[in-house]
Amino acid sequence: MMVFYKIMQNDVRINEKVANFIKEKRLALGMTQKEFAVHLFGHEKHQGWIAKIEGRKRGITLDTLGRIFEKLDADLSIIEY
Repeated sequence: MMVFYKIMQNDVRINEKVANFIKEKRLALGMTQKEFAVHLFGHEKHQGWIAKIEGRKRGITLDTLGRIFEKLDADLSIIEY
């Protein structure tokens, strides 16, 4: 699966796009946030973090996003212009 995010300077929609992708992927896998946290990080204690990302109350670093995409067998391409 390949996902492209066009990142433009000061684009506030990036967190929304990431949040939507993570939630859609979790739901497609039929997982709760707790199950998804275990799938991604090996521990359910990150369920709150997943909830904050999906609720757009927390941002995410590109490093963490890359690790999540790797676990989900997805590709992340960033085009900056």
